[in-house]
Amino acid sequence: MKRLLLIVLVFVFSAECSQAQVDTAFSWQIPDSVRGSQVLVQWKASKFNKWEMEVKLHDFEFELKSEKGQLKVEVDLEKSHQLVSAGWKVKAAKNKLNWPIPDSLSAPSQLSISVVPDTSIKQTLYSTYLFFPSLGRWKWIGSFLHKEESSWVKKLEVDWENASENLADLALEAWVQRPNGSWKNLTSKAMPQLVPVTKHVDSLAFQMRDRNLLNRAIRKRQIDTTGTIEGVYYYHLAKGNGNPVNVTDSVTVHYKGSLFSDGSVFDATKDKPATFPLNRLIRGWQLAVPTNSVGGKTRIYIPSEQAYSIRSRSFKIPPASILVFDVEVLAAKPSLSR
Repeated sequence: MKRLLLIVLVFVFSAECSQAQVDTAFSWQIPDSVRGSQVLVQWKASKFNKWEMEVKLHDFEFELKSEKGQLKVEVDLEKSHQLVSAGWKVKAAKNKLNWPIPDSLSAPSQLSISVVPDTSIKQTLYSTYLFFPSLGRWKWIGSFLHKEESSWVKKLEVDWENASENLADLALEAWVQRPNGSWKNLTSKAMPQLVPVTKHVDSLAFQMRDRNLLNRAIRKRQIDTTGTIEGVYYYHLAKGNGNPVNVTDSVTVHYKGSLFSDGSVFDATKDKPATFPLNRLIRGWQLAVPTNSVGGKTRIYIPSEQAYSIRSRSFKIPPASILVFDVEVLAAKPSLSR
């Protein structure tokens, strides 16, 4: 009888140990020499077991929870942060973001946080993304400004709380990217398997949104157009009388770029023009600039998918932005990079 009781107790103890929760934390100090512009955290975890992950970068937290088979994302921002924009169907209220992950999507396996500081005004733009391996695509969650600090990545913390997985099964890895594109691994020597962020789950939704916004503006005569090509609208402010422009040309231009949403200017040439190989620029330029000749000036309305998509490439250009460019072509000649 005693032996039987001992066996039962051992069995119960073993079962409890196998279900024991795993709480662990990781922390990395990033040297100033790295100038980290992006953080990538990768893991393996079940969608159905109860677990919670918090990723802390500077003074904000990104939280991913799994409760009773329901995954959800929560982001709470401090008073020093300003929400710039939120991803498709991500709920935004004041300085909070919330997104219940649909049952049609599997568990995500990577979190990416891009960091774009602007030292001139001491602010930093953050954009957050989740990767879904079953689709091979990213989901943009949201972007916000830290209004009181301009900084590259200084410190990264990852906390697993109430995880019913074995720690070994989580297979957590973390990297930080330098501005030149190279990666520093914080956990091992392996390099990340990268998928371009332009491959994202909401591409069709943003295409339809941008098309509707531009068509509404045209119907209300808020913008003028000469024509359209692959969803990019253009208006010839002045018709050129020089040579035709080819997409394989190197073009010398004066230009001004602004946001369709509020008209704010994010970039422009000043006294001197700029010269670019046209086929290395965003798709909207490649499509619309050749519709005019040298000497002409064209206003171009570029949907986000033909511009920077959901990438966070510039401090002044939020992800999923429709862009407007005024482009005056001064010269065009065959590019040496062809």
